[in-house]
Amino acid sequence: MKRFKLGGHNMEASLMEMVGHIIPHNSIEHLEIHSYNLSDCPINDDSISLWTFPLHFFSTLRMVVLRRFGNLHMISQDHTNNHLLDLTIKECSKFESLPANMHMLLPSLTRLCIYDCPRLETFPDGGLQSKLNFMKLKNCSRLVGSLKGAFGDNPSLKSLWIEKLDAKSFPDEDMLPLSLTSLTISNCPNLEKLDYKGLYQLSYLKSLSLCHCPNLQR
Repeated sequence: MKRFKLGGHNMEASLMEMVGHIIPHNSIEHLEIHSYNLSDCPINDDSISLWTFPLHFFSTLRMVVLRRFGNLHMISQDHTNNHLLDLTIKECSKFESLPANMHMLLPSLTRLCIYDCPRLETFPDGGLQSKLNFMKLKNCSRLVGSLKGAFGDNPSLKSLWIEKLDAKSFPDEDMLPLSLTSLTISNCPNLEKLDYKGLYQLSYLKSLSLCHCPNLQR
């Protein structure tokens, strides 16, 4: 088995037991899990919900999608995974921590997408992966604010997508990596201006897309 997808009510309560019996850990490459919001479930008990997702259980994963885990706080990674290329986390309202030292433990990661995780405020110590070339942040204003300093001296990020940013001005000076060639800003109703000081250093930028920003001033 190379690809496995799960979905249902309160999926996190029995996830690891299911995984242990169903998935051969040494072969799965694509894992996608959707759990319905706890408010929709007949049982609403934090004690049975998954607080930490042990990514290190799956040594051959290349792509992971986690969505709507009502009590997920963090992802743990205990050893290096040279296979993971794509990590997506969606609609996890209590999620607040990516794997510590992920720049060393997930060195092959090229794509990172985080949607609707308002409690996630900062990237891990050590910054982001040297191979990361695409990132999308949706409704994660605090995390966007921590972009400055998240990239090392040799950033590889080429494409950045920012959506539902709660700010009047973007980007701050020295916030964005100099390696960017494409920048998309979408669905930001409060955005009034683009800061020239935050953009003029992007000498490699080829594409700037602005979508559904009705208050943006010319």
